[in-house]
Amino acid sequence: MVLAPEYSDNKKKKGKKLR
Repeated sequence: MVLAPEYSDNKKKKGKKLR
């Protein structure tokens, strides 16, 4: 789930930092 554009950007950089 994308809460903010920052999450999507972070997902591309760190893959899945939040999860």
